Amino acid sequence: MTIEYSRRHRAGSAAAGLLLAALLAGCAASRPAETAPTGAEAAPAATVTEAIRTRAEARWQALIQRDFARAYTFLSPGKRSAMTVEQYINMPRDSRITWTAANWLGTECEAGRCLARLRISTEYQHPNPGAGRVPVSAPVEEVWLEIDGQWYYAGD
Repeated sequence: MTIEYSRRHRAGSAAAGLLLAALLAGCAASRPAETAPTGAEAAPAATVTEAIRTRAEARWQALIQRDFARAYTFLSPGKRSAMTVEQYINMPRDSRITWTAANWLGTECEAGRCLARLRISTEYQHPNPGAGRVPVSAPVEEVWLEIDGQWYYAGD
C-alpha cells in the first residue's frame, strides 16, 4: 500500500509540475514584453531595446569619462536647441560625486517613447576628514524619445 501511494503521489506531483510549467509558459507567451512603436515601420521590441541600451550605455560611458561634449550629443534635438554644448559642459555638477558604472536593467516602450532603467554606481567623497570615498548605487529611470529614426535622451 505504501509503494502504491508513493507511485501515485510521484505521478500526481509530476503532473502538477507539468501543469505549472505549461501555465507559466502560457503566461510568458501572452505577457506583453517590451513593446515597440506601432505602425508600418515598427521595429521589433528587441531591436528597439538594443538601440536604446546601446545609446544609454554610451551616454553613461561619456558621463563616467567626464566627456560632457559627447554626452551632449545624446540629448534630444529639443534639449540641444535650448542649451548649447558649452552651457551643457559648464553645468554645475557635484564634484564630490564620481560616476563609476552604469548597468542596464531594462526598458518599457510605447510608440516612440521608452523608459530605460539603469543602476548607476558612484563614489561619493564624504566631507568628513578621513571618511574617504563611499560607494553608492541607485536605480535611475530615463526617458528616451525616437525622433527621425534615432533615439535621444529627453532628460537633464
